[in-house]
Amino acid sequence: PSAQTAASQQEDAVTISLTADGALFFNQEPVTKEALAALLRDTQRTQPTRLVILNADRTAQHGRVIEVLDLVRQSGLQRVSFQASPEPT
Repeated sequence: PSAQTAASQQEDAVTISLTADGALFFNQEPVTKEALAALLRDTQRTQPTRLVILNADRTAQHGRVIEVLDLVRQSGLQRVSFQASPEPT
């Protein structure tokens, strides 16, 4: 997605990426939905206040984005941000 006011996150965070075809990545490493859930639970156990940045392709299915958000919620992590790219000028 893009936004006129996209801000960069400077703090240490984990990044979940969702491609247009539904592929998932955790910190740029390909993962399955099950592996992502385990990684998020591990992150919550070791760093419960860690920020999760969700970077979803603008054409990713809305339902798939909601599934990923639900995995984050189920893990117990509460700080979630969406990464956006600036609008082209």
